[in-house]
Amino acid sequence: MKNISLLIFFLIVSLPLTAQPDAVYTSVNYHTKLNLDYPAEQYYTLVFKGNRSSYIEKEYIAVPIPNSKTVDYTNHEESEIFYVNNVEKTLHFQEYIDSKKYLVTANFPKIKWDITSTVTDTVLGHLCNKAVGNFRGRTYTAWYTPEIPVPFGPWKLQGLPGLILKVTDSLNQIDITATRLEFKTLKTLDEKLDLPTDYKKIIDEKTFLDMRFASRMEQIQRIRATMSREAKLGPINIKTDRTNRWEKFYEWETEPSTPSKSE
Repeated sequence: MKNISLLIFFLIVSLPLTAQPDAVYTSVNYHTKLNLDYPAEQYYTLVFKGNRSSYIEKEYIAVPIPNSKTVDYTNHEESEIFYVNNVEKTLHFQEYIDSKKYLVTANFPKIKWDITSTVTDTVLGHLCNKAVGNFRGRTYTAWYTPEIPVPFGPWKLQGLPGLILKVTDSLNQIDITATRLEFKTLKTLDEKLDLPTDYKKIIDEKTFLDMRFASRMEQIQRIRATMSREAKLGPINIKTDRTNRWEKFYEWETEPSTPSKSE
């Protein structure tokens, strides 16, 4: 069955782009384990066809920590979606602030992957090669399969000569693994490859991050205002500490220095 699926895939990708059948696309389910500010699990689906892909949030689960109080400011009722156009080299993502949908235009990731390793692994029955790359302050190890020669992967990680099926970071805070891969027809397509048109506003990534930070600070102030004088509310981590963030710094910032062992 695997060989038949691969044969169908190679027949599709070997055709000129204009001649590719409109009836076929690829869907990959990913399971993400996070250990950032608090443990959490995420479930996403990556769909791609031709030169476009969408990475769509399906579920977010915050893992309770005994004897701790966690305030979650993220709206998980709506889907977070990342849109990539590999020809136009564009990245957009759909996000929410106070239940308002924004379309954010971001810098297209330019990750310098080291693919010289000869180490291999197998994910979902596909032989994968090892690659190591740095992106916004984190070092990632990715496992990609040349058997599916497309540059896509989970989240913003991409640019390898094969589909990325597994990713970990050097701090053991992020673990992403593909759990299911299917070739489907457009008749079953219930995902979005096209950019949304019902967003509140289109903004750049820096503006979005500033707006989200301001929104979370307002939420904190409202919480403090409702508390009695006797109650004490200590510092609340709203991910201002870059140590426990996916992206430790951005291109428009200065890369933070690494503390020496003596500090």
